[in-house]
Amino acid sequence: MKFSQIIATTWENLMGNKMRTLLTVSGISIGIATIIFLVSLGYGLQEFSVKRVSSLDALSTLDVSQGKTASFKLDKSSIENISKIKYVEKVSPIISLGGKASYNDKKTDLVTTAVYDNFFNYEDVKIAEGGVFSNSEEKILISSALAKTLGADNKALIGQQLDLSVLLPKADKDAPPLKLKLTICGVVQDNSSTFAYISQNLIENELEDGTIYTALKVKLQSQDNLNQVKNEIEASGFSVSSVADTVSQISQVFAIVRIVLALFGGFALLVAAIGMFNTMTVALLERTRDIGIMKSIGVNNKDVYLMFLSEAVIISILGGMLGVGLGALISALINVIITGLANLVGAEPVTLFYTPLWFSMSVFAFSVLVGASTGFYPARRASKLNPLDALRYE
Repeated sequence: MKFSQIIATTWENLMGNKMRTLLTVSGISIGIATIIFLVSLGYGLQEFSVKRVSSLDALSTLDVSQGKTASFKLDKSSIENISKIKYVEKVSPIISLGGKASYNDKKTDLVTTAVYDNFFNYEDVKIAEGGVFSNSEEKILISSALAKTLGADNKALIGQQLDLSVLLPKADKDAPPLKLKLTICGVVQDNSSTFAYISQNLIENELEDGTIYTALKVKLQSQDNLNQVKNEIEASGFSVSSVADTVSQISQVFAIVRIVLALFGGFALLVAAIGMFNTMTVALLERTRDIGIMKSIGVNNKDVYLMFLSEAVIISILGGMLGVGLGALISALINVIITGLANLVGAEPVTLFYTPLWFSMSVFAFSVLVGASTGFYPARRASKLNPLDALRYE
């Protein structure tokens, strides 16, 4: 028999009992959809977690702070030495200062962080309203918690003047605070603490030579050199951390989560595979006399084998396609619903489900493999039937 004839005969056999075929395909599709749905949740949560802690530049950035030994200080000399390390592209110092902010008749204490504008490329700062400042601007970026404390709406504060006084790290403890009048350029989405960012250019002329910086952002030329530079800075006595380390730990945790979720979905697929094996075995018993007739008119064992195996493959292909589509559709619908609810309450949109294309293709291939494997035994048994015994079968 030609292969096209085998496929045509197989399809006729499947359509001869549409309900049984439909139920078997549905079982496979539900098992595959469950795997797609659960593992997509794992991927989505991983993507969400990684995006919360990193940006592209942050992955090639090191956070340097003073070590356990007070003799190693982050002063200008240390910054120069770190800048000379191979593969270091840029060093951005950070100074955290205590201060007070006043707006209209509202006053509050806050932590003011003086940074250069490239800091915002290395730190994942979520802007709720407005934007960031440049080095030359006399502007301030405040937290939403500070905006609430000042008794104003985030949007209403953009472009407004804020009086800020900060205590600079000076040898003279009685030195008066530096007073600044700044324009609010943006609001950071953070309701937990009152803080603000200002340009370090505004205070650098007031800093003494021995000023100790709070931390450094060290941008590297490539993420590939992260460990080498990290080890070299740590050898100098400073504490070094990296978002890339956190991302790696997150990925490892969610890899285990995905495996566990896939196992739960695998149980559904296993039940479906058992059902499919039962279907193929019943089909063999029902068509035993037909097999005897086919063999008696010249159909060889190989064609009979391929006929039954093709039936299992076609069922698994249909079940795999429907399962992948169903799993991806349900995941997408839940994402749309969650995004809509987030927009209604004014929260940040969240994507809980993410399905990589390669994963969908892998699951589809796996479903075909599992489905085809259930057809090997019935196909082999059918091909080995003796024509006379098959014709006498009741």
